[in-house]
Amino acid sequence: MAGGNPGSKLLIDFRSYFHALEKVRAGSLISLTVISVILSRLDFLKKITSTNYLTIQH
Repeated sequence: MAGGNPGSKLLIDFRSYFHALEKVRAGSLISLTVISVILSRLDFLKKITSTNYLTIQH
């Protein structure tokens, strides 16, 4: 990510993903849209490279 901290982007993605999961766990109405959003939040995991992981750890 040019000009940005990859760790910050990752943290935002994790928060969004867990927020969506919390809605499901809390018994919110589940629709195909909600499921789609949760699955799209998982997509960011594919973008994590070992380089980004090492950057986050330091």
